[in-house]
Amino acid sequence: MAPLKNLAYKTVRGGAWGKTSSRLIITHGLLGSSSNWATVSRHLADHDLLRSKLHEINMLDMRNHGGSPHVSPHTNAVLASDIEVFALQQQGVHPAHDDGGIVLIGHSMGGLATMAALLRRENEPSLLLPSPEELQMRFTRGDYYGWKDEQGFAQEMRVVNECMGFPAHQPLDVFSSCRKSPSAETSPRHSSGQQQKRALRVKAAVIVDITPMNRIGSTDSNSQRVAATLDAIARADLSRMCNFTEGQKELERAGVREEAMRAFLLTNLVLDHKTGKSRWRCNMPVLRADYGQLGLGLLDWYLNAPVEGRSSDNRMVAPARCALPTLFVFGTQSPYNREEDRHLLDRFFSNVTQAEVQGGHFVHYENIKGFVDTVAPFLAEHL
Repeated sequence: MAPLKNLAYKTVRGGAWGKTSSRLIITHGLLGSSSNWATVSRHLADHDLLRSKLHEINMLDMRNHGGSPHVSPHTNAVLASDIEVFALQQQGVHPAHDDGGIVLIGHSMGGLATMAALLRRENEPSLLLPSPEELQMRFTRGDYYGWKDEQGFAQEMRVVNECMGFPAHQPLDVFSSCRKSPSAETSPRHSSGQQQKRALRVKAAVIVDITPMNRIGSTDSNSQRVAATLDAIARADLSRMCNFTEGQKELERAGVREEAMRAFLLTNLVLDHKTGKSRWRCNMPVLRADYGQLGLGLLDWYLNAPVEGRSSDNRMVAPARCALPTLFVFGTQSPYNREEDRHLLDRFFSNVTQAEVQGGHFVHYENIKGFVDTVAPFLAEHL
């Protein structure tokens, strides 16, 4: 599946220009949109620590949400591809002397997609083999500690590369500030017949209220609650939802018990006052069908591999941890803030900072000041 090159997004301008200025790319959670981040983005852009470093903030509508295309599939792997393509497109808009790099911020579903992009690109030497057939043979043989790459992360990286004009198996040098690898200009695998392109430079990441261990679509209570909400939305009769009040009533009748959740869902409702008809901004059928594939598809590779040391079998391929500076922010009352999950973060990321902010799962707009005051020093250090 080709990544999307036409995601809708909103932009908040910062006060910085030139090669010392950076950009934020923000991805929202399931059933959210770029609008969920508009207020906090304005606060970030105007923050004393960031005003002189931040050029702009791009808030995406992920596929099947908001103004972006409604298409299938909707998996962790393709969402990661969409983020990579958008970042490369935005970098192409800015000349090399006017680009200070990118910091990625992702909440919930967007955080899982951001982690997927970071972790798979950290493992380019292991996943971007010159021969896809050899890679598939090694998956079949179990060389990746039993991980089979069911979502096709390796193939998705090749597709992104080709979509953006890079050789299929060329590392994109995403983490240029953390490790040395061939760039688009110097790699011997770069075809002389192709236009030279700058590799993507991601400087840091902020992951909001989600961990790699959250198995979306599993039998745990959080996943079951979200699945039940999606089922309730499918049962709701749009013909009865002609205004906000009637929408609240219909969602409650359909089984959405929490008033706050009903109010959040109604931000996705579009009312046509001329016809009296309504529709969802989100592609509800696809989101429900693919809900079980939103979790981090690389999870089993990381958890199955030994914590320290290497296997005595030289065929085995252990995953590399992402060395990028990464801040995980959790709401103090969030059901996703679990100590047993947070304890495992260093299995995936070697340069992790963790923080808590008073609030729940939507901590970034439940407690805007607390969230901004927490992430601003980290962003100021890495922008």
